[in-house]
Amino acid sequence: MAPVHFIALLCASVALTYAYNARHEVRKFPDGFLFGTATASYQVEGAWDVDGKTENIWDHYTHNHPEFIRDKSNGDIADNSYYLYRRDVQMMRELGLDFYRFSVSWTRILPSGFPDKINEAGVQYYNKLIDELLKYNIQPMMTLYHWDLPQKLQDLGGWTNSEIVTWYSDYARVIFKLFGERVKHFITINEPYQICNSAYGVSDQSGLAPALDSRGVGEYMCAKNLLLAHAKAYHIYNEEFRPTQKGKIFISFSAQWYEPATDSEADIEAAYDANHFYWAQYSWPVFSETGDFPPALKKRVAARSAEQGYPRSRLPEFTPEEIEFVKGTSDYFGLNHYSTNYIHRNESVPVYASPSFADDLGVGSFTLPEWLLGESTRTKYAMYFQYVPWGFRKLLNRIKDDYKNPPVFVTENGIASHGGIVDNDRVTYYRGYLDALLDALEDGCDVRGYTAWSLMDNFEWTAGYTERFGLYEVNYDSIYRTRTPRKSAYVYRELLRSRSLDHHYEPDLTQPLTIAPGQIFLCVLVSLVRCGARIVRKFPEGFSFGAATSSYQIEGGWNADGKSENIWDRFVHTRPELIQDRSTGDIAADSYYLYKRDVEMLRELGVDYYRFSISWSRILPTGFPDKINPAGVQYYNNLIDELLKYNIKPMVTIYHEDLPQKLQDVGGWSNPEITNWFSDYANTVFKLFGDRVKYFITINEPWQLYAWPIFSETGDFPLELKKRIAARSAEQGFPRSRLPEFTPEEIELVRGSSDFFSLNHYQTYNVNSSVPLYDVPSFDDDLRVAYYQSQGWFTGNNSISVYTPWAITEVLKSIKTMFKNPPVMITENGLGSEFRGLEDDDRVTFLRGYLGAVLDAIDNGSDVRGYTVWSLMDNMEWSIGYTKHFGLYEVDFENTNRTRTPRKSAHVYRELLRSRSLDHHYEPDLTQPLTIAPGH
Repeated sequence: MAPVHFIALLCASVALTYAYNARHEVRKFPDGFLFGTATASYQVEGAWDVDGKTENIWDHYTHNHPEFIRDKSNGDIADNSYYLYRRDVQMMRELGLDFYRFSVSWTRILPSGFPDKINEAGVQYYNKLIDELLKYNIQPMMTLYHWDLPQKLQDLGGWTNSEIVTWYSDYARVIFKLFGERVKHFITINEPYQICNSAYGVSDQSGLAPALDSRGVGEYMCAKNLLLAHAKAYHIYNEEFRPTQKGKIFISFSAQWYEPATDSEADIEAAYDANHFYWAQYSWPVFSETGDFPPALKKRVAARSAEQGYPRSRLPEFTPEEIEFVKGTSDYFGLNHYSTNYIHRNESVPVYASPSFADDLGVGSFTLPEWLLGESTRTKYAMYFQYVPWGFRKLLNRIKDDYKNPPVFVTENGIASHGGIVDNDRVTYYRGYLDALLDALEDGCDVRGYTAWSLMDNFEWTAGYTERFGLYEVNYDSIYRTRTPRKSAYVYRELLRSRSLDHHYEPDLTQPLTIAPGQIFLCVLVSLVRCGARIVRKFPEGFSFGAATSSYQIEGGWNADGKSENIWDRFVHTRPELIQDRSTGDIAADSYYLYKRDVEMLRELGVDYYRFSISWSRILPTGFPDKINPAGVQYYNNLIDELLKYNIKPMVTIYHEDLPQKLQDVGGWSNPEITNWFSDYANTVFKLFGDRVKYFITINEPWQLYAWPIFSETGDFPLELKKRIAARSAEQGFPRSRLPEFTPEEIELVRGSSDFFSLNHYQTYNVNSSVPLYDVPSFDDDLRVAYYQSQGWFTGNNSISVYTPWAITEVLKSIKTMFKNPPVMITENGLGSEFRGLEDDDRVTFLRGYLGAVLDAIDNGSDVRGYTVWSLMDNMEWSIGYTKHFGLYEVDFENTNRTRTPRKSAHVYRELLRSRSLDHHYEPDLTQPLTIAPGH
């Protein structure tokens, strides 16, 4: 470069820098603009092998190659934040932060790297940190991956193994499940360039862990795999979690600015290429209209690969499907920015190793001396700590112009020093860069937030503890890792307090940095329930509420007034040892005689409808319509009339598991003739009660695979079910599939034969392929999966139902997606408990959690029309007898009067029905009786 041109550049740069330092006006940030600070797990947590955490690549690297760390240090203890997280949050409160960006240690959550085992101690650490943040109105912003890959996965190739797309997405799903109810901002991956180019494309001496020298090949393999892994995590969150968790998810790029050294065509092109190689390599596939790697990158790598004799480009290709899969997968443009470089392409460009990223790009770079600030000029790392605010502004405008102005979140920006409390260089840096950010906002750039790197000094990778980025100084000579606010902390706190930039504010460093106003004890919207704030959610107009029972479980009168034996009468009388408490339904809740009290309870609750079932053998003692039992008909007429008298709609289940024994003796549901037997019985029910009953449920709970023939567009059994059973049948020597075939006429007869999707929901299971030996042939053997439930899903005294509200949202979403959003009636949902007593707080929590999840599904577009609690009262719960209780009303089965008493859950359900809204903080007065609800 000619000396005269260098002088011109120098003068221009000085003028620009002076302009940023010379401002006198106070500049306001827009309403809603957010401020935070950041750290990363390996850099601050310490406790490297504590409580089940296993080795990651930085543990391995620093222990095996301490000579590659400038001060031969490591992150074994670091800032000890694993134990000192409360002090960290206290510092954030002193600053008055809106959010805190931190990362999760993959190996602290999944010690094997895979989701086969979740480390509860690690989960608890992050839960405590998140709760502490939310307690003080600080939003957690969680980075899933910040450079600390499990060493076990690195041993399998790490980011150069395409299987990492699956490994990472499995990990991401675990994180979303564990923390997504409270964390509303997720960053998938931090700084792809450093992960790929600085770890797979450089030598051990200058690289980042794992420091593998696979230049010109490894970094490009990593790039494609990383982008696909990010996109997979985005789609998992978007499809499986966002509908209920309603958060944001994005990726953070390390993007520096590369400015042409001259106005020559060659240098302009060189700078253009540099911006596309260094950062647009990763952002272009996500944010551009075309997707894929940038054309300049593809062209240059392909050309150099051909010159070097490679049969194809060293840059892997995306398939058309992969291009679409990656494109658009970020809610924000996450931006980490630190430096600016001048770029040229002329005879002075160095000779780089071939093949390599640097050789493919083929440019030279330099910085100017006056860009350096303070102590950072004394190290070979000074290039990372340039003070060039105008480069930041140009970068933000390039993002705006290239990608149609996406919302940008600045997720890192800062400068290093070598210690000390009066860090004027850092103050100058932050003010200059925030000035440039405000200029970019005035240019029209859509910047939403700013994150200072870093909250406190930390382990700065290969620089160890020699470079200090913290707003707070950390004393590494003290076992307590004492944190002390620097001058920059005082200045940042004032900036956040005033939401404005004042270059002339001078803090009084003799005064302690106390808790900022508004950070005493508050709650953010995402944690309203945990913190005690109150929000009331309304149900849609016309949404219906009810309660349910079934005939055998409550009626009793098992052989009264002409009723004949059903299969449950026979079962409990002949095989009492198969019932947990050897009980029967002979009397049960005695509702055959106490139905008026049952209706009174419904009136107290204020339900819209009552779902009950008809006993087939009470109406048709022979099972056939040759004889209709008048006493049985009269009982149901009395019940229906009593309901209608008080404006409660009857919802009648025609069959609820109590087949006449006479029909079972001739084959029951395995006899093809039962189609006629059931339709004759149903026809009888319609004739007897259809003038007053407007909602009929034909059959309760056949099993879960039965929806497809009715609600799918194709009808028939699901294809996968047919294929698996056919294959297993053939393997077992059967001449044909054990699954009977529908004829085309039968498919059409069944398809569309339901006005609502009637849903009973109780259980959630994890499944995996570690299949036990099942009986052959059997349903379980055909399916061939293993089921298990997390111990953490059970609540209180409950041992048969789990508390997983998110699961009902997922079920409703699946119904919406698979069957084109049919109207859904939730006809059973409730909690069974061993608890005997009236203050059933577990059931209250259960009902509120599941109703909240139903509202989430409705918000997501599911057409849910009503909700039915199981059960109105305690009853005979099939093979577990009376050992578990589902009732809103407790039934005293030791009292001949079968006294019914409302539990706390009854009071809460009544208030919910009265207000048509969900209020987690309503507390009923249990000293007051539950009186008849208005309108009943």
